[in-house]
Amino acid sequence: MNIDNILRHIIRIGTVTAIDDASGYVQVNFDDRDDAPRDLPMFSLIKEYNMPDIDDPVWCLFIPFAPDGICLGRWFDNEANKPPVNNRNIWHKSLRKKGSMSFDDESETLTINAKNIVFNAEKTDFSGEVMIAQKLTVKGELNGFGKATFASDVIANGISQTTHTHICTAPGSPSGSPQ
Repeated sequence: MNIDNILRHIIRIGTVTAIDDASGYVQVNFDDRDDAPRDLPMFSLIKEYNMPDIDDPVWCLFIPFAPDGICLGRWFDNEANKPPVNNRNIWHKSLRKKGSMSFDDESETLTINAKNIVFNAEKTDFSGEVMIAQKLTVKGELNGFGKATFASDVIANGISQTTHTHICTAPGSPSGSPQ
């Protein structure tokens, strides 16, 4: 057996035919072999859960004299599975089919793309400027420790701070109180 044949037995390309989410195994079919599909554990970096999709081509590693192999995962082939970014200064992680995270080294910007983001934390601190481009809803208390500046109206309990007026008979006296 020459080195080419040995490598073909150690490193194989297959197609995912089934996924067992609970065990972290994928079933892989190898078109170049008559074998039945093999159930293989999915390779994971630091407990990251990132299973391939059904029909994804995957690299698998089989170590000689070991009972099972391991599925190493997908790869970029510039056809069906193109890289999501083409800038080596950007770290990118696709989050299944509809989300992603990326970090740009040059602008030092972390971008998270998701329909909804949920923070489950006892406390979350932001240091620096925070920009909210659409709507902020607060369930609970809102406490401020500094100046609040608004470019348009503030409405509290249906009362506009721009159009609401008080009739005072003396400067500094409560609204509507006699002098």
